[in-house]
Order: sequence, then structure tokens, then C-alpha cells
Amino acid sequence: MGRSDLLRSCLPVPPVPVQSSARLSVDRTKTAPSLSRHLPLRVPTRTTLECSVRRPRGLQLSVPPETLDWPVAVQPREGRVEICINNQWGTICDDSWDERGVNLVCSALYNEQIVGEMVDPEEFSGVEDLPILMDDVKCRGMESNLLSCPQLQLNASHDCTHMEDVAISCTGTRRCQNGEIALAGGQYVSEGTIQICLDGVWGTVCDDLWDPTDAGVVCNILGYTNGSAIALRGAHFGQGTGPIHLDNVICTGSETSLLDCRSSPHNCGHYEDAGVICPAPQDADANCTNGDIRLADGDNEYQGRVEVCLHGNWGTVCDDGWDNRDAGVVCNQLGYTGGFPSAVSNAGFGRGSGLIFLDNVDCDGTEPNLLQCRGNEPGNHNCGPSEDAGVFCPDPTANCSNGDVRLAGGTTEYEGRVEVCIGGAWGTVCGDSLWDDREASVVCRQLGLPNKYSIAVGDAAFGPGEGLVLIRSMQCNGSESALLNCRYSTPSPFSFFCRSHSSDASVVCHGKD
Repeated sequence: MGRSDLLRSCLPVPPVPVQSSARLSVDRTKTAPSLSRHLPLRVPTRTTLECSVRRPRGLQLSVPPETLDWPVAVQPREGRVEICINNQWGTICDDSWDERGVNLVCSALYNEQIVGEMVDPEEFSGVEDLPILMDDVKCRGMESNLLSCPQLQLNASHDCTHMEDVAISCTGTRRCQNGEIALAGGQYVSEGTIQICLDGVWGTVCDDLWDPTDAGVVCNILGYTNGSAIALRGAHFGQGTGPIHLDNVICTGSETSLLDCRSSPHNCGHYEDAGVICPAPQDADANCTNGDIRLADGDNEYQGRVEVCLHGNWGTVCDDGWDNRDAGVVCNQLGYTGGFPSAVSNAGFGRGSGLIFLDNVDCDGTEPNLLQCRGNEPGNHNCGPSEDAGVFCPDPTANCSNGDVRLAGGTTEYEGRVEVCIGGAWGTVCGDSLWDDREASVVCRQLGLPNKYSIAVGDAAFGPGEGLVLIRSMQCNGSESALLNCRYSTPSPFSFFCRSHSSDASVVCHGKD
């Protein structure tokens, strides 16, 4: 295979996450660690069959001829940096290049946080026929890959020669400084298990008392200052190694080092390692965009468990304070307008599998995005997945509209089992201890029936209904114009209360206003 074949086989480099915290030692006698989660790389082996063993990856270090007798499995630790852009390999001009770019390349190539330095490109030959693809690269040190560095010029005009090519040496592990922070185990550089340096040794932080204020200090230290940090517990990104340096961390939010926060010796295991998701600029390959909404596990696109995107990850919403106004914001954001949105609580569409991002959501109903509603700081909650919130949005294909009510099973139009339409389907109301004459009055008023002396009846007095029990714990003040304007909850699929039709609510409508 010749160089022209290699040029045709190389891949464009998409922005792909790189772990920012790996700290593997440099050892020229060992093979390189797995690169499967990193920027597509193309790393040459030092062999006389150099072209045939080079893999089409995305970055490579060119190799000096005198080292071609190295074992095939060993990767070079120094060389001229080459990058693949638009199916073509080329070099990088050293204008504006500094140690931050060096360390980014070293980390991408070797999956470790190591010290790198610039070296003379004339030591490395064999690139005269390659174009110079990048110039004026100014990395800030927090990018996920080289193409994310600002002020870079791709395939643009430049004033460089190959005498100015970037060449580097990834020379060894560096001793960390007290208070230095790194993140490990995350999919993106802006998230992971927190690792902190103390006396030259990396260790972790116990999650006792760990909250968004503490997480915010970590993110500020790392340069992620736009937005809210999410505090994670229970070794969410995996357990760390080494000592646990801090426990019971209490920050005010203004500290410039986590060591300036109050803390105490620990009584923890690594299964309690603290983590964080920082508000980083959106990665191009992220799963979603901040504030995106989707509905999961419903019978159709108009219903389901509410899932929201933060920092490229999907998470759920806790049902504390979740009501129809909040549901309306979700439905409007998704374009399902009109009708009567209905809130669902108690994981009515099943439990989510991701993080719980939002709690105590309090919308006024006019917000264009759920993240603009009032509520706890993202990630700050006291909920479990059995409290995941959901919605029924207006369904234009349904046989009934959200909030419609009807009476069934009675001998006259003035009495019967109460049935309500939610999510395009009819279901019943649980006649629990909160079902009383005030709720009966609202039902009769909504139907245009006499309601002054309406009577609430429970225990499926007009026979058990069919379908789902859709509503429980109704709390009306008696003046509402529609039943779904009252406060209510949805039965949990994980409890037996109100799950059968033996307690279906009914009404008898009497009297005129």
C-alpha cells in the first residue's frame, strides 16, 4: 500500500469526546492502551513496513528513519504531528501553538495525562509531499479534540513551510500540583468522577454532603463557567483508585480551589466517589442539545415520560410539584398545542434509566422551554425513578380530547360512573377518601348538568369501568369549570392503591344554581 492509498483511506475527524483525567505512565516497552473511545487516530508502528501497518485513524506522529527497528506493537512517543481532514493527511503549522495543544495531542494519542513538549520538526522527515492543513491553532486546554480549538484555519491560506510543522515529544507523566482537578470516566471532557491532587498524589472526593455548589466550584476551576453544574453521587462515572482525599465538602461557591472549601477526613469507600457534569460548550457529537425535550415509553408520540437534555445527556424530571401548567410547557415545546395537556406523576410511563435532572418544576405556562421554568438547580433533587414525571399532550388523532368527561352506567343522564379522557383514551377516576361533593359539583358543571346539590359516590356504585384508572387524589375547591383544572395525582404502577376499578368514582347531579 502506498501513501496515495493511505490518503484515500484516512477519515475526516469529527468532534469526539476525550477523557481528561487518564494518567497512565509513559513506558516505551508496553503497547498503547485502547483508543476505541477517542478521537479517530492513525498511529504508525516503527517498522520497515511502515505504510502497510499504519491504520486509518485521524492523528499520527511521523517517524524518524533511524527508529524503524522498533517492535511493531510499540507506538512512537515523539514525532511530527499529522492530522487527517476531509480524507487527506497533512501537517500543522506551529503559529500560536503552545503546550496546551501539545498536551491535547498527547492525551488523544496515549489516553493519559502526560507532559509534552515541542521539538525540532527537522528531526522527522518524509512529509514533504503533504499539505499544511492547519495554522494558528490556539487551544485553551479544555477542548475535546484538536478541531475544537478556537481560531484554527482549515485548508486556508498560510505563510508556513514544513520547517514550521508542529512536532512534539510526549515525554512522561507529570507530577500534579496541590488542588489540581481532573475528571475521569465521563463520555465528555466536561464530566466525570472528580480527582484531586494532594501532596503529588491523585485521589477522589467522597460524596457525603456533595451538592451543586461544590460541583460548581470544580467546574469553575476547570473553566466551565456558563451554566449550572450537576453534582453526582455514588461513583456514577465509575470508582476511582488511590486515596480518598476529601469528605463532607462544604463550599460557598466563591472558592478558587476545592481545598479552600470546608471538609473532613473520610469514612467512605470508592463506591461513594463524587462526580460532576459541567456546563461545557456543546460537543458536535453529543446525543442532544441543551433543553431538548422528548417523550418516552408512551403509546404514541403525544404521551410519555418527560426526558430533558442537559450537557449532551438525557435525564428525567421528578414529579414533585408537577402539574398541568408544567405539562403544557412540555407539550407546547414539542409543538403539540391546543387541547388540554395533562400531567402524569409516579412514573406512570415507567421508570427512566438516566439521571434525574429537574425537581420542583414550577412553570407559569408561558415559558418556551422547560429549562426556563422555576425549580431546583439542575441535578439537585431528593427523588427516585419511581417519581419520574410524564405528560399526555393533545392528540389530534384521538377520539376524545384531554379533559373531556362523561357519565356511564347510570339509569339517567344525571348520574353515573365518572370517566375522563386523557391521552386520547377514556379511563376512570379513583373514588378515594378525597373524592367528595366538591369534585362531583365540578363534574356536573362541566357537563352542563344541575350541580348545586351534587353528590359524590364511590366504590363503583354504577359498576366498574374499563381501561385505566387515570386519576386519584382529586382536590377541587368546587368552583372549577373542568375536572382537570383541579389538583390531582396519577396512580403509580408500582403500588396497588387505586389500581383496580372496585373504587371507581361516580356522581349524582342535583339542583340548579
